[in-house]
Amino acid sequence: MSEGVYGKKCPVCGHINDEIAMVCANNCQVNMLRVTAQYHKVSEQEHLATSLGENKESSIQGSIPKKRQPTVKAIACVARIYPEFNPNLIIEIKDGDTIGREGDIDVSSLPRSEFISRKHATFILEGSSWHIRDNNSMNGTKINFKKLEPHQVVKLNDGDRISLADTTFIFKSS
Repeated sequence: MSEGVYGKKCPVCGHINDEIAMVCANNCQVNMLRVTAQYHKVSEQEHLATSLGENKESSIQGSIPKKRQPTVKAIACVARIYPEFNPNLIIEIKDGDTIGREGDIDVSSLPRSEFISRKHATFILEGSSWHIRDNNSMNGTKINFKKLEPHQVVKLNDGDRISLADTTFIFKSS
């Protein structure tokens, strides 16, 4: 048996918030101002889990939704980034992932994401080294405050600061 819930569904964790929510009530605390309240059909079990703050996806891996389905098994060639403003929001990256408002890693729900290009930059794994390439983004990519040229590829090290327009992420290779 399913029931309906009216509210704002968080694009990051899937939590259904009150229709007037400004930020997600779940642990992700994503800005909900641009999310429109809708009627959501959910099973009683899903509604109960959502209302209790449980999130089946966040326990598997990061909080940012990817266009690909997340995998449960561990993958050796994975790195992580997290927004500087929220170190608890872990984003898993894989070789070839594009980050942007319409990339494999969709950051459109993050604050000030309107300044990030649709396919801003690409993560590249060469051997055991991670690199990032700016995809000729409008507002640029910076690594540790140094601006990349369009299509420039730069090696990433643990703790590097990756700035996409005004949003900064911290890189972790494992």
